[in-house]
Amino acid sequence: MKSQPISIKRRQFLESILGHEVHAEEMEKYESMVKPNDLARVADILEKGAVNRRDFLKSGRLAALLGGIAAVSNNCAGGSLMLGGVKETGPVHYPRLPGHKIQSPEHYGLEGCMVEYFSGETHGTSRPSLAEKLNKKEIEEIIEKYKNKLNKYPAVIFMGYMWSRLAEPGNEFPIGQAIGAAEKGIIPFITYDLRMPFFGQDLEFSLRDIINGKADHLIKDFAKQAREFREQYGGFFIRTMREMNGHWYPWGQSGKFKPAWRHIHHIFNEEGANEYATWVWNPIVNEGRVHYATIANHYYPGDEFVDWIGLNGFNFGPVSGNHLWNSFKITYSLGYSIMRKKHPNKPILIAEVGCYPNRKRKPQWFREMFSDLKERFRGIKALCYFDMDWSDQPDGFDSRIDSSPEALQAFKESIADPYFLGKVPYKKI
Repeated sequence: MKSQPISIKRRQFLESILGHEVHAEEMEKYESMVKPNDLARVADILEKGAVNRRDFLKSGRLAALLGGIAAVSNNCAGGSLMLGGVKETGPVHYPRLPGHKIQSPEHYGLEGCMVEYFSGETHGTSRPSLAEKLNKKEIEEIIEKYKNKLNKYPAVIFMGYMWSRLAEPGNEFPIGQAIGAAEKGIIPFITYDLRMPFFGQDLEFSLRDIINGKADHLIKDFAKQAREFREQYGGFFIRTMREMNGHWYPWGQSGKFKPAWRHIHHIFNEEGANEYATWVWNPIVNEGRVHYATIANHYYPGDEFVDWIGLNGFNFGPVSGNHLWNSFKITYSLGYSIMRKKHPNKPILIAEVGCYPNRKRKPQWFREMFSDLKERFRGIKALCYFDMDWSDQPDGFDSRIDSSPEALQAFKESIADPYFLGKVPYKKI
């Protein structure tokens, strides 16, 4: 008797796909068979309800991908990854970092995920004219706004500068912002980037220039002020040249990235800043694009130059070319699994995540994100939500927490869970 096709609902079918084990290195073989976001496309199709699995698998590219995954899984001995992320119901703990660096929460006697915000008001990389003017009092006011809006202080607050601004007097280490955060008991997270030409500005330093020492005077000045800050106020996160595995930044997908990173790190070490400076290496693993996740480790500078691993990924919704609605799980599962396998001793944080402002779907997206963080991604120890309207930028959108009252309420209710940490006693380490 001819068997009948089986209808499988979205969650069950996704689990059947995402449950396959696969070596990350082998995934690149199958990229020629699939278009970006095929896994996310599965989610989008199945969002509408049941689907005929047999008919669906007749889709050539996706069938090839799934067949390839199954073949790799069957032929690999040990050391495999879960494409959908291992469901981690128990605690995940990391080794203590040296010196006075920012630690994973368990080293402060806490279990959970620190919550932080990337605000357009505090981050000078994308909006320098605003952030340059911030002082200690203003950063304190922004922090209080978050407390009042969400009923919880952030554990961490983002701030940033471009190197191109550092040559101007008073625009070195963002000391006023960092002090304002630290005095509130909140960890500063500093972005320290090259000038970005797609914001209408010229590139001041190439990676070759950095390697050859042409930017050393600026790096040294920044490192000296970082050292002075830490002596009184403690540790801080710092990242540079993020999303290096993408192609849109001038440092992207370059063989010079690793030596440039190591050169910057070496100068900080010489200036005595690295006892407190906590280095976050920050690739992008966006919306199910397998390629970015699998090539990220080509640009890993080495364990001695990295303290935490930060991941970026967004649900672009209709802004993306294929108009897909991507869950947090679909966006981060592969990248997270790869990093947990490749770098098991490096704490993981989400450095940038945001959701398109669909009034009906965004609140549930928030609830599922926080549920997944607690139930499935226990190795993620901090999450920074991209709380800004960047609709004026290419592929940008309004990702603010309060893009609707419903979204704000869902976010607020989710972080009320004590697993999601506000202030942590980081200065005691």
